[in-house]
Amino acid sequence: MPECQLQNQYGPSESHVVSAFNLTSEVSSWPLLPPIGRPIDNSQIYLLDRVGKLVPVGVAGELYIGGVSIAQGYWNKPELTAERFIANPFAEGRLYKTGDLARYLPDGNIEYLGRIDHQVKIRGFRIELGEVEAVLSEHPLVKQAVTTVHKFANGDKRLVAYFVSQDNAPLQTQALRQYLQERLPAYMVPSLFVPLEALPLTPSGKVARQTLSLPEAEYSSSDESYVAPRTHQEAWLCHIYSQLLQIGSIGIHDNFFDLGGHSLLAIQLMARIQSQFQVQLPLIALFQAPTPAKLAQWLNPSNNEQAASLLSWPSLVPLQTQGNQPPVFFVPGAGGNVIYLNSLAKSIEPKRPFYGLQSKGLNGLEDCDDSVKAMASRYIDAIRSVQSQGPYHLAGHSFGALVAYEMACQLQTQGETIALVTLVDVGAPRTHKYGQPQLEEWQWLTMLIREVEDLYGRKIEVPSQVIQQMPNEAAQYEYILSKLVEVDIFPEGTLKQQLQGFMRVRKTHSQIQREYTVNPTEVPKVPLRLIRATEEIFAEEIKESEEEWKYYQKEDWGWQDYSGIPMKVIWVSGNHYTMMASPHVELIAQHL
Repeated sequence: MPECQLQNQYGPSESHVVSAFNLTSEVSSWPLLPPIGRPIDNSQIYLLDRVGKLVPVGVAGELYIGGVSIAQGYWNKPELTAERFIANPFAEGRLYKTGDLARYLPDGNIEYLGRIDHQVKIRGFRIELGEVEAVLSEHPLVKQAVTTVHKFANGDKRLVAYFVSQDNAPLQTQALRQYLQERLPAYMVPSLFVPLEALPLTPSGKVARQTLSLPEAEYSSSDESYVAPRTHQEAWLCHIYSQLLQIGSIGIHDNFFDLGGHSLLAIQLMARIQSQFQVQLPLIALFQAPTPAKLAQWLNPSNNEQAASLLSWPSLVPLQTQGNQPPVFFVPGAGGNVIYLNSLAKSIEPKRPFYGLQSKGLNGLEDCDDSVKAMASRYIDAIRSVQSQGPYHLAGHSFGALVAYEMACQLQTQGETIALVTLVDVGAPRTHKYGQPQLEEWQWLTMLIREVEDLYGRKIEVPSQVIQQMPNEAAQYEYILSKLVEVDIFPEGTLKQQLQGFMRVRKTHSQIQREYTVNPTEVPKVPLRLIRATEEIFAEEIKESEEEWKYYQKEDWGWQDYSGIPMKVIWVSGNHYTMMASPHVELIAQHL
């Protein structure tokens, strides 16, 4: 019926239809998941975060409905009514709390993301299972698909996809993985794919998710694409991959990250390699050589020029070298390692080179830089080996953002042009002291445990008073290391010196951050942009300093006085840590 207009409408049972999106007559132009449109007359839609604040455009929030169409409540359920129908803080009347997740698109339409109670969280990433299932079901050879989260024996959670192929025809899981990789962020691609003849159903016809499990036998990583090891080193790496990932039949071309590997497992892998081969590989090696075949070459650095170069732990680490656009030089946070910038590098447009700047001291053989200014000066020498003159595009996360800012000041003083400095989630270095105060060793170790719990979702029973009462630092480190091994953060055999080396870098950077104070009237103005996380995890600590809290509450976090242009502030979903991973990091990549 050409005279009819097809709409994608949204409206739960607790209200009438409250939004609509007009679909064109060209079916081929329809998006895979059409938006639900804009609020209709006499209806309001608010997207709010967990504390009831409006979320920025592009950031997911819970959908609340206001207006004349919402119900009075639930029949004979006063408690549920009070929970779901609340006072409207923005206007007169009430709001209905839907439990649906959505976000505003730049054009003003709303994109529905699914149910909050049908989300899962894996390593800090919120995943809507229905979205993964919808994309997988679009594959021409897939008849049905369902995804679940499987918890492995080591406590690791991974996404598993179960599928029924058309006519039960054989279908390579590697083809499905590649199909999803082209359409979804990496964190939403399942680690394992399990073929079924039919999905199990409940008597009411719904998928019986609770009955889905992995096969009794070890599950093959990549079926027909399996290639057996050819050397002792490849065989050992395949065996360790299999142990860490808990997947059988690892082949030499299987990708560590495609099969569910992440930074935590990468740390364990590198520790085992060092113990077995006495080769201390930087973590970044695994991103550049993620398969047993490629990684085995790194164990013979004399035969691999790239491996030999990175084994020297250089300051400048190429993460994406393709393209002829101006490169981005990015300084990581206080940990100093560029490993966690991999997601950001993958999100950068392919024509733009991306380099990480790696701290001294990570190899345990060198001292760290003793000031932000010294670190910035050394990094300037490094980036000039790639780009001899400006305009420069600099960026950094947390402590690294201060280093990037100092690099810009020094370069501009030297007559160079700065295109932009992007500061990710850090406040301005005003004349007051900023950053961690002087702490005793037990306090540093307690803070490390809390951060590991936040990052990896592992509960670690380490009372701070137990650490404090230990006789010396050596005993404290032995105790903390044993706890990290106990919850599979580090593998058996990890040396105490490795943990001490990591903490030495972290503590030094925190100290020089405190010492880095800049009066905005005494330095050149440089073009700045600030990116902030929407989820607050440090607010209570910052409140302890009245001056720091004052600047923290400002949207520009005190940076406008330092900027040569009007400050643009971009809010990105996630917290200080998770904002640097998919899907949040993709928005950061757009603003570098």
